[in-house]
Amino acid sequence: MGVLTDFFAATESELRAYYPRWKIPLDQPIRISSKNPFTGELAEAVSWDPDPERPVENVGPLGPPSPSIDLKGLGHTSVVSLIGIVHDSSAQAEESFMRPVLIGPEEGPWLNELPPAVVAKLAKLDDADRQRVAEAWTAAEGADIAGIKNEFTRDRMLADRDLRYWRGMLDELADFARTALARGQRVYMWTCL
Repeated sequence: MGVLTDFFAATESELRAYYPRWKIPLDQPIRISSKNPFTGELAEAVSWDPDPERPVENVGPLGPPSPSIDLKGLGHTSVVSLIGIVHDSSAQAEESFMRPVLIGPEEGPWLNELPPAVVAKLAKLDDADRQRVAEAWTAAEGADIAGIKNEFTRDRMLADRDLRYWRGMLDELADFARTALARGQRVYMWTCL
């Protein structure tokens, strides 16, 4: 099972019109006990949901709104790494990104906003800056991948996710950020399993 990742651009009103039944998250997360869907055991988790007893039904659009770009396999930790390279590596920046924009169905999809300061910096990257960021991102992701214990998975990911891979991801995201800014839109990350 892989992670499907898209980035889409929308104004706040377009976002709310696209997901009208979704809830506005809490300002700060709370700790809750929830059942692990794989083991069935109770575990403590972080929730941004203001009313976890009232789940959002999985109705409505199946994918992200347009305009969007498909960056399958790009997970939250990789985006947090990019945010740290481009803008801010603090825990506060990570928490800001990890806070969902809206609370939807528990099983996904999930929405996060790419911080406006990061979008602005991505939009301004020239070719030399993009190369520098891609090299740093490749090194950071390579260090994470090197920690994978399964040799086959680790070796395959290291071979597949080289500088060309991360530069391609960065180019798509930076070009998309530039277009979104020109339209007065924010950039959101849409993920599901």
